Parts: sequence; C-alpha cells; structure tokens
Amino acid sequence: FIAVAVSLGVLMLWSFLAEAGLAPMPFDPAKTAANLFSSPWNWRAGLALLAAGAAVILLKVREMRREQCIAFDNPSGEVAISMDAVEEFIRRAGAEFSGVKSLVPRIHAGAEGIGIAIRMDVWSGSNIPRLSEELQNAVKNKVQDSLGINVSGVSVSVGRFHSRPARLILPA
Repeated sequence: FIAVAVSLGVLMLWSFLAEAGLAPMPFDPAKTAANLFSSPWNWRAGLALLAAGAAVILLKVREMRREQCIAFDNPSGEVAISMDAVEEFIRRAGAEFSGVKSLVPRIHAGAEGIGIAIRMDVWSGSNIPRLSEELQNAVKNKVQDSLGINVSGVSVSVGRFHSRPARLILPA
C-alpha cells in the first residue's frame, strides 16, 4: 500500500508539473494513464496519496519505536522493559524536582548500558548547575536501582525558562 500510494502520488505530481511546463516527463505514459492524469484534480490526488503514504510510514516508525525493549538476564529468566516505559519512569522521576517545569527524555542503547539525554524546561530563578547535577544523579540512581538497567551517562540540556504563575492570595 505504501509503495503504491507513494508511487502514484509522485507520478501524478510529476504529470502535473509536466503539463505546466515545469518539469519534463522522461517517459510517455500509456493513453489510459494520460487520461487519468489529465484531470484537474490529479495534483490534489497526488498530494493526498503522498500525505497518506507519509502518514503510514510515520505510524509504522512510531510503532517500531514502541516495540523496542531493553532486555537483560535475571537469575529467574530474561526481563524486557519497553523504551517507552523507561522514558515514562524518567519523566516521573524528574517531576519530583521543583525547578523542573517539564522534561523529555530520550534513550539510546550502548555497549555499557543505556545513555539518557534529557531536554528540560525549567522555572526561572532555578540554579541550573545544581538542578542539573541533582537530576542527573537521581535519574541514574533510580533507573539503576528500580529498573536494574545500567546507565552509562545522563546528559541534560535546558530548552526554556518559564516564569512561575502568579499566586492569587485570598483574604482570610
């Protein structure tokens, strides 16, 4: 389906560009295909087919990412933890820090364990060096202690600073 949708989309767009004089058609399609491509809707249909093909590809890539697991042996047998579960665990661990507004962890597997890259948004006024160090140590220790996965390193980058919302003080 993907190959057909993408191929037809490219062919229809190419035909539109050839008719407009913007790109030469390197081959002469059969009469039936010429009739199909002479429609004023062919470039719209081509775009729709390309978008559908791209959407299916993105969904498949996301599905494959969800299926990726980190596996290790335990005395009782093999243990597999999905990458999504580990990332969610790290998000929850980072939520415990008052200076962190939000964070997005990314995991990559290596020979010596997993590497964790965290992009976080922080509240203005936070002590970034102290917050980063505490977050790195906490994430590394919690992942190793709770999940049993060796962590080779944790890198942190700050994306944005946010002002804290003003508190409404009501009279007593």
